[in-house]
Amino acid sequence: MLSEALHGSTVRVVRLHGGRGFRENLERLGVLPGVSLHVAGKGFSGPVIIVCRGGRIAIGRGMAERIEVAPEQSAP
Repeated sequence: MLSEALHGSTVRVVRLHGGRGFRENLERLGVLPGVSLHVAGKGFSGPVIIVCRGGRIAIGRGMAERIEVAPEQSAP
């Protein structure tokens, strides 16, 4: 889940676990399955700051816990 991603890591969105409104809100921000995200800020509490398609976005912890991600595969 995005809430567990390490600060400074790059991850790829796998799935959004939530209802239609939840998915639509994230889609408006550009957070879609298949999109690469960079975790730019993360503390012990508060939002997770991500860079998505060039923009910085603050995602609340509750939302971040429902965004399934996988580590970004680096090119050989």
